[in-house]
Amino acid sequence: VPITEMESTDVDGEAITGGYILELDVAYDEVNKFKSAYRNLPVMIKEPDEDVLVDAQLEYIRNYVNTIESILFGSRKDEDISQWIDLESFADWYLVHELVINREPYWPKSVYMHKDRGGVMKAGPIWDFDWGSFVPGWDKWLNANNVWFGGLMKRKDFTDCLKERWLMHRDALSTIPDYIDRRAAEIEDSWEPDSRLWPLTDTTNGDEQLSRTEALDRMKAAFTARFAWIDASLAAD
Repeated sequence: VPITEMESTDVDGEAITGGYILELDVAYDEVNKFKSAYRNLPVMIKEPDEDVLVDAQLEYIRNYVNTIESILFGSRKDEDISQWIDLESFADWYLVHELVINREPYWPKSVYMHKDRGGVMKAGPIWDFDWGSFVPGWDKWLNANNVWFGGLMKRKDFTDCLKERWLMHRDALSTIPDYIDRRAAEIEDSWEPDSRLWPLTDTTNGDEQLSRTEALDRMKAAFTARFAWIDASLAAD
């Protein structure tokens, strides 16, 4: 059900169960927000908007988030987490962030989740890879303890799902370096004017002062090494 169809007076029964878009971010600057019970995560409600959301909806989604945390980190660890979250979406989200070496979930920043009416919580949409992505040299899981993954990575149902999703997408993901080359060729003419209009002055990723070719080679090398590490790690687990 589109969020715009959710009227503030329509909160009885099934209607209160969705839809919601949540953002976990240390900025904590939305009107409707709360800290989660076990992980103290800064949960903000992006949708429904503050002009639409009513107290019953805020209480519902707060309780839903805290129930997930009580299963992952609290006294309800024997319960089936798949009744509350979509394991495949969380596995995909995790793999994408690990592949591109995105460490923003640590804070957390720009971590989105959504819940459709009557459905379970799903990870995503994936967003914001502007801080530290594709930095080479990492040989460990970067987000294994971030957000809810500290609990999920201890559950066989999730780690099995993680391996299954990797095997499902592995061949397609292995072609990413070729995709980078194709996209780089398509936007080649914009490189110089973009650099002139918006010069890079920080050193967040470490490639800001490299040439175009050097930056592309570094990105592809970082991805290729990371792909190999994840492939070997999941095979060994």
